[in-house]
Amino acid sequence: MQYKNKNTSGEIFINLCFSIMPKKALSLYVTVVLMFMVVYFFSSLPGTMMKAFGYHSADNSVGFNLFAPDAWFSFFDAEVDNKASISWSNTADVTQQDVSYEVSVASMVDSVRFEEVSRSPNATEKEHYKYLIGSLFSTFPEAFTAPLDDLTFRVDSKGSRGLAGSHSMILRTEGVSDLELLAVATHELGHVVDLGALTGVSGLTTEFKDGHKEVYSDDVSLSYYRISWQDDMTKKEEAVSSDFVSGYAMSDPFEDFAESFLYYVVHGKEFKRLSVGSDALRAKYNFMKYDLFEGKEFLDNEQSYLTTSLSKRPWDATKEPFLMEDAMHGKR
Repeated sequence: MQYKNKNTSGEIFINLCFSIMPKKALSLYVTVVLMFMVVYFFSSLPGTMMKAFGYHSADNSVGFNLFAPDAWFSFFDAEVDNKASISWSNTADVTQQDVSYEVSVASMVDSVRFEEVSRSPNATEKEHYKYLIGSLFSTFPEAFTAPLDDLTFRVDSKGSRGLAGSHSMILRTEGVSDLELLAVATHELGHVVDLGALTGVSGLTTEFKDGHKEVYSDDVSLSYYRISWQDDMTKKEEAVSSDFVSGYAMSDPFEDFAESFLYYVVHGKEFKRLSVGSDALRAKYNFMKYDLFEGKEFLDNEQSYLTTSLSKRPWDATKEPFLMEDAMHGKR
């Protein structure tokens, strides 16, 4: 015997609205809803697909989610997160700086190639980028770059400035200064370290996933993720914006890791100062210091190149100015 459930008050209200709504108005309503669904799907699809394939971006230009409040913060130059009174901002790049390059990345990565989209760079340009990134990577412990099997320089003025997974990296060369490219490459290397060098092998799953890939219980990065994240998509209820080094770090635990990695090695003094006002940031700083860099800190640069305060953070840490000479020749 089947029992027919009585309509709830909500269902009765909805049925009443549809019964008295003119057909034209109903048609318009359905059309608007469908349009919003289509916009939402296609605006978030690129970023979702990249993450599903294990790639993470240095910026959120791969997919702009119309319905995500954090996305609007990145769209404007400065916005305020009232929850913790943190102002997000983008800083203009400093002028190009000349330094000597000593190591080609071709000697460190199995496959280095140029994807020629907008134009074909000449041999000199190609060598420049190989030595630029090679000299940067040579300052890090070999274990950090060892997982990287494939590096692609994308010669294009559009799209994300950088993408990386556990064993591969893509860097855009057009419309990006050398200084900014070094910052983007450092951010992307943070993903390689996180997803390629610190991965677990226990087979025991956790609440975190990187796309379709499980994060296992013996993954070293888990202790970092759990500082501010409930799972790979949800921040902890008590997490506030002042617990992150940048606005983009609030995207997910993997971007949180990569942004903190960049901040630690390029803006270490600033990171340590900001961590005084946040238990979560202090825990993140200590993870970088003890779990990654074996106690080494990067506090040598006495001159401050940042204008951040305890209540102001960059939206995108790769846009913050720094000394290229320090980045190129300061052994990690």
